[in-house]
Amino acid sequence: MDVDVNPYFDGDDYVTDRDSVRLTSQLDKVRVYMEGADYLTVQQISADIQQPEPSVSAQIRNLRKDRFGARTVNREYRGDGCYAFKLEPKRIPMTYKIAPWSFSKIKAFEQCPKQFYHEKILKEYPFVQTTAMLYGNEFHKSAEDYIRDNVPLPKKFDYAQPVLDSLNAKRGVKYCEQKVGVTENLTTCGFYDKDVWFRGVIDLLIVDTLEETAWVIDYKTGKNARYADKGQLELMALAVFLHYPEVKKIKAGLVFVVSKDLIKSEYHEYGTKELWAKWLGKYESMKTAAANDVWNPRPNGLCRSHCPVTVCAHNGSN
Repeated sequence: MDVDVNPYFDGDDYVTDRDSVRLTSQLDKVRVYMEGADYLTVQQISADIQQPEPSVSAQIRNLRKDRFGARTVNREYRGDGCYAFKLEPKRIPMTYKIAPWSFSKIKAFEQCPKQFYHEKILKEYPFVQTTAMLYGNEFHKSAEDYIRDNVPLPKKFDYAQPVLDSLNAKRGVKYCEQKVGVTENLTTCGFYDKDVWFRGVIDLLIVDTLEETAWVIDYKTGKNARYADKGQLELMALAVFLHYPEVKKIKAGLVFVVSKDLIKSEYHEYGTKELWAKWLGKYESMKTAAANDVWNPRPNGLCRSHCPVTVCAHNGSN
């Protein structure tokens, strides 16, 4: 069967176990029959594929939907309230560059593939740094200077000094804003190398070779840890295990410097296979969307006032 990607149906009386196979087959019959044909009426299609006219009409509408491939279906008036329909040839998917990927890229795709497509792939909307982002960037630079070069913190960041001092007191070699790269074969490479496949930046990495342990720290300047996501720590830990094979255990933390919250995790070298499998699955979902050139919207609470993609039907401006 050649339905574009992950079809799903809905409706008040839709029952998955009862209707999914039947409707998917019906959709495929309509699509195959219309592919390459000239204008056809619903009555013509219905008679030839032996499916009810209302069902054929519904499947023609489905072909236009994002989740069924967003095909272009033109219509032509034939008189007496009758229309004929023509399925335009499927556009050849462009080759979209997904790699190098990162935690933030995966998160953006998972939040809404359609927004990701317009913002990250087509780059139709310029990236605008918010006041909160600028504040976070300034703090990261100040923390780097403080730990690496012992440059005093700006007065407005004095509140974070106890946290930074406790980190600085830990034994081990400290690397600030450490850039790491990984190839598709899960070998190490530079952040900017041509074969870099995954990459990330570790705010503070402390490597203690005596204990075969490392600390992976990510600073957060948000007000609290309500929406903390430890996925970033998982990926950074995986990269550290590759770059520092002497490390067998990683203690990682999201350090919320304003609220003093600490979200901790611990990772072991023997558990990397399972973690990589998890993230490779997420990467493959993004790769599949790019290969099929299908970027379905994922309506969420941000659509109304926090998404710039006004061409989406779910955008608050529509």
